[in-house]
Amino acid sequence: MSHFRKQTRDALVTALTGLTTTGSNIFKAKASDFEPAQIPGLNLMTSADEWDPEVSAPEYDARDLAVEIEIVVKKEDGLEDLIDQIEVEVFDAITGDAPLAALVKRMKLISSELEVSDDQERKTGKRVLTWACNLYHDSDDLESLA
Repeated sequence: MSHFRKQTRDALVTALTGLTTTGSNIFKAKASDFEPAQIPGLNLMTSADEWDPEVSAPEYDARDLAVEIEIVVKKEDGLEDLIDQIEVEVFDAITGDAPLAALVKRMKLISSELEVSDDQERKTGKRVLTWACNLYHDSDDLESLA
């Protein structure tokens, strides 16, 4: 087993691999810029999690996990249309994935922010999708999801 965040990231990578537009261009916490062959692509990060005392019980802890998925595309005409298409593919893949649903009790897209780089070398645009994930783990074990 592994930490509940890693299990969630791995399940998301599986669900998002093979999308029509991004194919296998999905990365976990990619620190470097995307290479041309990696665009269009997705970058996945679990940015924060909080314990939810109102939902937790003695035998399990409820967690609210923030997941950010960056959609990265080449900066060109039609950039927003391409990003919107990829966002639809991501949404459909996440909401229709049974193995992911077995880990995460609920995922809700809570924000979507467009960023276009002015850097002439990077020449990319991206939209950051932030998802709120509700999950439960055993109160004495960060690896066992309840």
